[in-house]
Amino acid sequence: MSHRRPWRWRRLAPAVLAVGLLVAGCGGAPSASSSLRGTNIDVYGVTATSSDDIYVLGDVPAGHGDGRAIFGASHDGGRTWDLTKLFGLVPWNLFTDRAGDVWITAAPQGSTSEGLLIEVSGRGLPHPVTRLTFALGRTVPALVFAAGGLAILSTGSAVYVSRNQGRQWTSTPVSHVHEVGAETFVTPVRGWALSPAGAWKTSDGGSTWTLARGVPNLDAHRQSVWPGTILTRGTDVAWFLFGAQSATDGQVDFPVLATTNDGASFTALQPLPGGKDMRRPTSNIGLLLGPRGGTADLPASNGLWFVNLPRTDWTRLGRASFGQGDDVLSHPSLTGPWWGVLETSGPTGSHTFLAKSSDGVHWTKVPVDLPPTPSTHNAQAG
Repeated sequence: MSHRRPWRWRRLAPAVLAVGLLVAGCGGAPSASSSLRGTNIDVYGVTATSSDDIYVLGDVPAGHGDGRAIFGASHDGGRTWDLTKLFGLVPWNLFTDRAGDVWITAAPQGSTSEGLLIEVSGRGLPHPVTRLTFALGRTVPALVFAAGGLAILSTGSAVYVSRNQGRQWTSTPVSHVHEVGAETFVTPVRGWALSPAGAWKTSDGGSTWTLARGVPNLDAHRQSVWPGTILTRGTDVAWFLFGAQSATDGQVDFPVLATTNDGASFTALQPLPGGKDMRRPTSNIGLLLGPRGGTADLPASNGLWFVNLPRTDWTRLGRASFGQGDDVLSHPSLTGPWWGVLETSGPTGSHTFLAKSSDGVHWTKVPVDLPPTPSTHNAQAG
């Protein structure tokens, strides 16, 4: 449930450094503008570690304050929230580790070369702690947590490894994959990368890469192919999302490949539907692996789709059932309630909301409001 894709957050761009934190809902001296009180934040990403423990990233809507990023935690199923303002940060992605702690990747505001890994919610953690500062590489940073306290962060240029749940890290350079668009390591030495040529695999920590055999030809009848994202579960299961445009009619679709045996064989799923004018829209597409199979959400009217291997054809689950122009953007859990981000457009512009569903089809808005008495804390380095 940890693989939220940062490039889906269309209003958040790489650039970030935490200098101070404003924690809302934790008591202390009031310091926020009264104009923010009761404001429903725009939510960009969500993850859930149980039916009660929900975490979100977002910011204050335009016209209601400074627009800084906000991390929110609820431990009663979304009824009440503790909100933390992330000063000087542009967050990218939201992750949960094996212990149920929550992490984000971010960058210092104004920076184009540096990224941060921040533990934002842990047992006994009073406020966010920066655990790693890293150099940006060729891909969006991908973080994987494994058993025994192992954590692996890959950037497209280096792989960072921690063996004590993110407290200390070592790094190893990674060799170049031509036109790499996504990269994820599942162990310190085993990883996957995507390029327009297909899926690449390494077994030596990224020193050498081999184009995976048995992958269906993505170039057949297509004038262009671009890599989307990699989703893994354990060390053997990996799903790969691509975007592609037809050479005959210009239609865009989204090939999805899956392996359940560490690349010994691959299954080509029925391409997800697109359209003629989608302008390489993998930025608005997400994949999710759950115990019931894989789920994809597509922009605009294409909605939410589900497939369960060994079947290869997708079933449309539908769209949200409230508002106009709603768009399911993310949904981290296929067990218990589904939590998602929905977008709607109106007279005041476009807004994103946290929503909850019991079936993936019918959704209810869940308010995430700034409370009336926020308090301040300073950021700390780990």
